[in-house]
Amino acid sequence: MQRGQISAETAIVAAVMLFLLLMIVIVNDFAFQEWTALRQSLSASATANRMAAAINRVAAGGNGTSYSFFNSAPIEITNMTIYAHRALRVDYEYGGYVAVPLSTNNTNVSGNGTIPLNAVVMVNNTDGTIYVSG
Repeated sequence: MQRGQISAETAIVAAVMLFLLLMIVIVNDFAFQEWTALRQSLSASATANRMAAAINRVAAGGNGTSYSFFNSAPIEITNMTIYAHRALRVDYEYGGYVAVPLSTNNTNVSGNGTIPLNAVVMVNNTDGTIYVSG
């Protein structure tokens, strides 16, 4: 072997090590993306369940029942709406959504149709119709 050359075994070992390093980077990036999506989904589920519990509590309370609370939502929650008057839908930043069924099929949101995030929300039961306002 001449001076300045590397052996075939050394070249193969170096190539395998570079391949393994590349695979570590790819797997790490994939795992981070999956973790981000899972974290946002769980956060959206918790936010949706908290709001659905308030709506269901007012629906079970009967006519004249009202409940007011601060609708706290993490930054990755982008939208919260009532879907088809009977389900609560929460969209999150990663492109997914979480839907939670409601115990009533007659729920309306006043205003532009979206439930305010990080604001005080009032839920009222008026003659069996549940109204959510911010």
